[in-house]
Amino acid sequence: MLLLRLPVGENETSLTLEYQLVRSDRRTVSLELLPDGTAVVRAPKRLAQAQIDRFVVEKAEWIEKKRRLLAERERTVPAGPVKAGTEIPFLGRPLMAVLDPRLSRAERRGAALALPAEHVEEAGREWLSREARAFFPDRVRELAEGCGFAFGKIRITGARTRWGSCAASNNLNFSCRLMLCPPDVVDYVILHELCHTVHHNHSAAFWALVGQHCPDYREKRAWLAAHQGLMRLF
Repeated sequence: MLLLRLPVGENETSLTLEYQLVRSDRRTVSLELLPDGTAVVRAPKRLAQAQIDRFVVEKAEWIEKKRRLLAERERTVPAGPVKAGTEIPFLGRPLMAVLDPRLSRAERRGAALALPAEHVEEAGREWLSREARAFFPDRVRELAEGCGFAFGKIRITGARTRWGSCAASNNLNFSCRLMLCPPDVVDYVILHELCHTVHHNHSAAFWALVGQHCPDYREKRAWLAAHQGLMRLF
């Protein structure tokens, strides 16, 4: 990690801006902000460090603005452990968690999610998996047929680090925690993985295909990055 100290005013000494530098055979300089707020600068191998630092200084205001936005959005994610009164997002609609000692597994009751009084997280995960197994097959087929994609099997996982993936065999994997996301974001993840059945990489051709089927995919990616905390719910 590299550190830059930027002057912020006459009476204040400096602002420390930390960023990660990745050099490669590329021709241009780019900036990416990771979900944890880390700024990653990608630059040509032979570009002078002073030029890279100037680039970061020019982007300093943008970096800090985006970091504040990430922090604000992260606070909208329910903090575990789930307890009575916790608001659980479910396909864009909030469900209020209630605890019922008579239950052995979670069940939806209108605008509420009833959970056993014990083993709450285990019951929540099982409920998410159950809902995902009922939801994904039909929705994936619908989007695939509408966009002209072919795929193999569908598998629902309990992944906490990846929303979805596509195997070399074109089998698709989706985290059950996607059920905690809005429907348009879920559709983006499905289309993202369907595009991998054509391009098994993240090349320019891949992103062009994603953009063809989901023009606002950058907004969806930003939403997922900002709400990565949903992976820790249940």
